[in-house]
Amino acid sequence: MAQGLIVRLADGSEIGPLGRDDLRSWFEGGLISADSMVKRPDAARWSTLGQEIDVTLWRQLAGGRAAAPRPAASPRPAGARSSPAPRPRASSDTGARPETTAWSRRSWELPGWVKWAALAVVLVAVAVGAWRYFTSETEAQKRLRAGAAPERRFADTDAGVALDLPAQWIIVRPDGDTIPAPPSARVLLADPSAMTVGYLASESPARPYASLDEFLTRVAQDRQKTQGEYEEKGRDDASVGPFLARRLKASWKSGEDAYSERIDAWKEAWTYFALVTWTPQGRERRGGRAADALAHGVSSVGQVGQRVQLAMQRVITEVPHLSTRSAETLMGRSAAGVLEPAEVFRRSWDLASRGLYALSKTEARELSNLTQAIYARVAGKDRARLGAYVSRVRERETTSVALDQEMCGVMKAAVDKLPPLQRERLQILFDKAIAAGLTRS
Repeated sequence: MAQGLIVRLADGSEIGPLGRDDLRSWFEGGLISADSMVKRPDAARWSTLGQEIDVTLWRQLAGGRAAAPRPAASPRPAGARSSPAPRPRASSDTGARPETTAWSRRSWELPGWVKWAALAVVLVAVAVGAWRYFTSETEAQKRLRAGAAPERRFADTDAGVALDLPAQWIIVRPDGDTIPAPPSARVLLADPSAMTVGYLASESPARPYASLDEFLTRVAQDRQKTQGEYEEKGRDDASVGPFLARRLKASWKSGEDAYSERIDAWKEAWTYFALVTWTPQGRERRGGRAADALAHGVSSVGQVGQRVQLAMQRVITEVPHLSTRSAETLMGRSAAGVLEPAEVFRRSWDLASRGLYALSKTEARELSNLTQAIYARVAGKDRARLGAYVSRVRERETTSVALDQEMCGVMKAAVDKLPPLQRERLQILFDKAIAAGLTRS
């Protein structure tokens, strides 16, 4: 035990290393016991004094001395000083330091309130730094805010669409060049905090698009002409306010900056809308949440959409040989955007007769067989009248509204009797013929 032992006292302080003689003196003096915790300077584990040293003899000697009478203290000359007890050496261990005693040094430790005060200062400094980092704006963000218009709502009652801005979004005045947009853009939009910008565009084509995807493709092609390295990433179904929509995701570059873009396309009555937004890459998550909030703010206003939907439902019910797509196409070609079922019925036979050339021989034969199946389900007196009516329409002769309505009802009753598969094939063939007929109208 040349190195001695470090002793942990009852108050948690550590003293040492102490040599054997010092340990014995402390033991006999009652300062430590066989159960006191000790360890060697180079050891990590603590053990008891009794495990390290056989203190049996020390215990016996200590007991004998306690039983012996204490000698009287020798007289001390006046003014004489007693010699101070030898100071034990401080532990070199890095553990806790002892409290101030006659044999140990006071450990240096900050008061508890000082620690809490220091922690509070650090937390305040971190919070201030974070606030400045997240609230400081770039020059681009400042320009967007400087161009903000006071309005918080955009509405087009003629088209039947409105947009109520979420909290972080602003309408940007069109007199600046902060947001590049096409002439069809109705309103410029920005969320400076998310670095997301965009616009709402609308189009009322003379001839309806075959589908929302066709309209979406046209919008993406226009974007491709103005944005470098434009690349479509995919499409999916989506919703914009109360409208079912199609969503396109893409990426493009402007110089060294890369952007992620999304286009939401939908239709109200005969007007097509595109909500185009883009965000710098690396901020897609926040930009996506901002774009979702913007799309949620779209709503339907006015009576245009409701009137068209009711008219469409009547046409689909009363003219069952047409698919919804063909019905929308024929309705959309009218100046008012709404047609009576009898007028749609008449136009469908007119256009289909012009587009028969586009059918293959097999398809033309199938359409002829389906037409015969329809006639077979019409009463004898009406069968001849229906055939004569179709011939007059194909020759572009004038027919009365009353006759159109009557023949529309006769045709509906017959088509409703066809098996579902035959009715579906009839709609497909009419779709193809009408689409081809529109190119010759």
